[in-house]
Amino acid sequence: MVKNLKLQLTTVTNLPNVKYIENNRFEFSQKHIDKLAESISKFGSNISPVLITKDNYVLDGQHRIKAYEQTLEKGEVNSLNVARLDKNFKGNEKFFKDMLSEVNNKVGKWGIQDWLMHYIHNENYKKLKDLWDKYPELSLAALRTVACEKGEMGGGISKRFVEGNFVYAMTDTKQEILDYIALRIQIDFPIPANVWKQGAVLKALVSLSEDPAFTTARMFSQIAKNLGTFQVQSGIGNWCGYFKALYNKGLKDRSKRIKKKFITSY
Repeated sequence: MVKNLKLQLTTVTNLPNVKYIENNRFEFSQKHIDKLAESISKFGSNISPVLITKDNYVLDGQHRIKAYEQTLEKGEVNSLNVARLDKNFKGNEKFFKDMLSEVNNKVGKWGIQDWLMHYIHNENYKKLKDLWDKYPELSLAALRTVACEKGEMGGGISKRFVEGNFVYAMTDTKQEILDYIALRIQIDFPIPANVWKQGAVLKALVSLSEDPAFTTARMFSQIAKNLGTFQVQSGIGNWCGYFKALYNKGLKDRSKRIKKKFITSY
C-alpha cells in the first residue's frame, strides 16, 4: 500500500520523456487539446499542473501535455507546471489505477468508453470492444446492453460495468439481430440509417427475442414486407409494441405469436 505521497511542484520548459498509463480514459480529444494549446499560448504556464510519478508516468494532465507539445511544435517558447510524486508507477500499478478511476470519475465523470478501456484486460470487456469495432455505427451503450447476460437491465448494467463485473453473453440470435441492423444502416433506404442507429431499436428487438415464439427470420421478413408503411417510433416501449405488432401480423396460429406483455426496461 502506497502511503505518505509527497510531491514537488516545478515549472519546466523541457518535459522529460513522459509515459502514458494504458487504460487511463478512452482517447485523446484533439478539440480539447487545441483549446488548451490556445490557453498556453496566451497565458504560458498559468494552468493546472500535470501530475507525474517519479518514473515519469502521467497520472493527470495528458491533454495539457499534448497541448504544450503542440505549442512547442509551432516554435513557441512556453513553460508547464509539473507536480512530481516521489513514488514510481511501476510496482504500484493497482494503487495508482484505482486512484485514477476514483479521482477522475469524481472530478470529470467517466463515460462508458473510459470504463471500457479501464478494464480492457478483462476478457469480457475486450470482447465488447471487439464487438464495437465490428459495429462502430452502433452506440456502445446499446451494444453493452445487447451483449450482457439475460435479465440485466438499466442501472444494474451500469453498476456492474463500472465495478468491473460486466459479463459478455452474446448469442446467435443477438448476432443475427446486429447483422440485420448493420445491413439496414448500410442500405439507408427507404428507412434512413439514423432510425436504425437508435439504441431503442436494437434493444427492443433483443428484448422481443426473449419470447419463445420469436424467430429472427419471421421478424426480419415482416419488417422487410412493411418498409413501405414503416412507422418510426420513439422510446424502447413504443418500438417493442410496434415490432411485436409487426411480428404477429397475419399469424393465425396463436401459438406462434409473440405473447410477451412486459418489455424489459433497459
